[in-house]
This record gives sequence, structure tokens and C-alpha cells, in this order.
Amino acid sequence: MDLSPAEIVVALEHVQLFQYVDVASIAILIFDYFLTLDLEILYIWPSRWSGMKCMFLITRYLPIFESALLLSQQIQVSHTPFLIIRIFLNVSWIVLILVGIVIAEIILSMRTWAVWGKDRKIGIGLLIFSLASVIPSIPVILHFSNTAQFVNPPLAHYRGCFLVGGSRILSIDWILLMGYDAGMFSYYKIDS
Repeated sequence: MDLSPAEIVVALEHVQLFQYVDVASIAILIFDYFLTLDLEILYIWPSRWSGMKCMFLITRYLPIFESALLLSQQIQVSHTPFLIIRIFLNVSWIVLILVGIVIAEIILSMRTWAVWGKDRKIGIGLLIFSLASVIPSIPVILHFSNTAQFVNPPLAHYRGCFLVGGSRILSIDWILLMGYDAGMFSYYKIDS
């Protein structure tokens, strides 16, 4: 796929912006990690193993692995568009990010359920609300993955690949996630 000079400029601006956001996000992740590491060592590490501890550790350390994948995608020069699609979409987005978000939302739901005194009706409502938010996300992400188009960088000194096309349907997932989080916030506010 050949890009016009105007499309190349826009693509380069997007790449630069995304790299700034990625680096800033990783810096915040590292800052947060060290900010709370002492509490994690004190309270989480010595505690007995449970489902909640496993979910916490997955949501705590999965973003570090995702960040490493993201940086490797930006730093490596030998990636082809096909390889980028496999690494970025199939591994990072579909598996890691979806799993991380779902586990984080399960933790949030369990906390909300605990705040409400582990009421059975609230638990069933939270489960239905969670499933209604998560299940539609899977086909949306798969559709986006199937429509994403990558090309090699138009300039030799840029690394990685450029995302030049794909469905805009992915915004539905973020809307569902915001709706879910707003619902959880409402549960907290109703209780207080």
C-alpha cells in the first residue's frame, strides 16, 4: 500500500504522538509500581495464595510484560507488517489487554460486592452487568483485528510498522468499559 506525502506526514505525527504517550504511560507504570511496592511486599507477598491474590498479581505484573512487548515493537527494526500483526494484535491486544481488563473488572466487582455485604441479589446483578459488558467486547476486538492494516515505515530511519487502516468499531469496547466503570461507581455512591 503506497502512501501519499500528506498521509506519510499524518502517519509520522501519529507515530510520534503514540510514542510519547507510550513512554509517559510506562513512566507512570514504573512510578506507581515503586510507589506501592513496599505495601505489596508487606501485605501481599506473605499472604496465603488465593484466587484474589492471583488476580491481583496478574493485574499488577501483566502491564509490565505488555510494556516490554510495546517497546520491542517500537525499537526493533527487523519486524515485518505480518509479524507486527501477530505480536501486537493477537498476543498483546486480544490476550493480554483483554485478560488484564477482565481480571481488573472482576476485582472491582468483587470489591463492590463486598461493600454491599456480599448480598446475593447484588452479586447476581454484578455478574450479569459484568457479562453484558465483557461478552460484546470479544467480537468487537476480533473484528478490529481482522480489519487492521499495517505497512512498513515510509522512511528508512523509522522503526516498527504503521497502522494505516482498520475498523473504528474498537471504540465500542471503550464505551462499554466506561459504562461498566460508571455503573460500579454508582454502586459505591448508592451505598455511601
